[in-house]
Amino acid sequence: MGAFIIYATLMANGMIGTIEFKKGSFNSEPECTKYLTENNQIIIQTLQQYIARKEPNASVLFVGCAEKSKLIPKGETI
Repeated sequence: MGAFIIYATLMANGMIGTIEFKKGSFNSEPECTKYLTENNQIIIQTLQQYIARKEPNASVLFVGCAEKSKLIPKGETI
């Protein structure tokens, strides 16, 4: 198994894409989920700043953890 990351799925201009939260990677999904839960506020704030700067018309569909290799195509890092 590879590294797990925190990612967000966004919809902008009729297209869906993923972006990675760059704070780091995790060795397991439970470790990733724990970090996401404990740091939810800062992750959401960072995501909102990214959207305001890069994709002002975007909507957040989902924020979660996944194995990095399973997120295809590769998205942007925030």
